[in-house]
Amino acid sequence: MGVRERQARSTRRRIWLPGAIAAAAISLAGCGTATGPAPSNRNAAPTTSASQMRSAASGTLCADAGAVDRLTVSRVDAIPANRSHFSFPAVVTVRDAAQARSVARQLCALQPQPHGVVACPADLGVTYQLEFATSEHGLPLVVIRAGGCEQVSGAGLPLWTMRTPAFWAVLGQAMGLAHPGHAAFSGAMMSS
Repeated sequence: MGVRERQARSTRRRIWLPGAIAAAAISLAGCGTATGPAPSNRNAAPTTSASQMRSAASGTLCADAGAVDRLTVSRVDAIPANRSHFSFPAVVTVRDAAQARSVARQLCALQPQPHGVVACPADLGVTYQLEFATSEHGLPLVVIRAGGCEQVSGAGLPLWTMRTPAFWAVLGQAMGLAHPGHAAFSGAMMSS
């Protein structure tokens, strides 16, 4: 094999290799997500103890859910190359106190994330940061992933929205979206 032939092969590898790696990463993202330590009995369904449930409910947001009077929702797109399109702005402020409280209560009612490995759809890197506030103070930032297992952090125990699609509808209604469901928050991929 001559020098020119080796150079041509090397150039071809550099062109397709990053795309192949990205495609593999995206396809593997939906294969399964480790969501915590595996239960000791693999045949038993994961359970949440009463003390864990009280701990989740005693998080700062959940303790103050009835006092929430504002909410700011900010979208973060970690992979802008996906060229996702959304029907609403990246930052929306909910000034209606009843609507903001409704979102806080719905969030606090979410199920704790299960332990072990869970099959989840692909995660395309879109997250939402929810900044709740009361008339007296702000509350810890809550981050929700719109893809994958739709994990929620910042509200006590790790939660998830994947088995509670009504959460997205409540959030979308509070934000004034015309079609307030999970699809609106996931975005639509734009073609090239």
